[in-house]
Amino acid sequence: MPRVKGTLMRGALKFVKHAQHAEGIAGVLAAMPAPAAATFARPLLASEWYPYESYRALLAAIDEEVGEGDLALMPVLGRFAARHDLSGVFKVISVLASIPKILQTSSVFWSRYVDTGAFELAELGDDHGTGRIRDFPQMSRQHEAMLAGWIEGIGLAAGAKTAEVTLVKSVHRGDGVSEYRMRWTR
Repeated sequence: MPRVKGTLMRGALKFVKHAQHAEGIAGVLAAMPAPAAATFARPLLASEWYPYESYRALLAAIDEEVGEGDLALMPVLGRFAARHDLSGVFKVISVLASIPKILQTSSVFWSRYVDTGAFELAELGDDHGTGRIRDFPQMSRQHEAMLAGWIEGIGLAAGAKTAEVTLVKSVHRGDGVSEYRMRWTR
């Protein structure tokens, strides 16, 4: 059973609070299936591992309740989460490292947040790259879409003037990986 760190779920809940959803976090949690919502019955610890199914349900509820259920809000959540992450460990990295250097270390960071699958860099140039999440067929559609925004947010924090990330392969379209094409300008 895949697991995620509590920091991912806490970041998603902070997004709901920031978005000033009319029913707030309670409304989003109420829209989740009971087994997944039970994870949120006690305070989430950033460093603890939680069932991926709870994270999947949380993202789906945010997409439906705060967004329109069409995944359009997920990259926005991703960019927000990147800014949230940058207040921690990524802050030092984003100040000291270039976009290519950050991408080269991304595989290490993936395993610190998700215990299933791996991020691998398939191609890297001065202004572009291709990365993929492999061995994670359970990744939710919302998580896939959110990651595009998260990668953009990290690129912008690392000094890019523009950053654009496109999901070009998806496990939800029958591909064996979730693949992201990245372009940025400095």
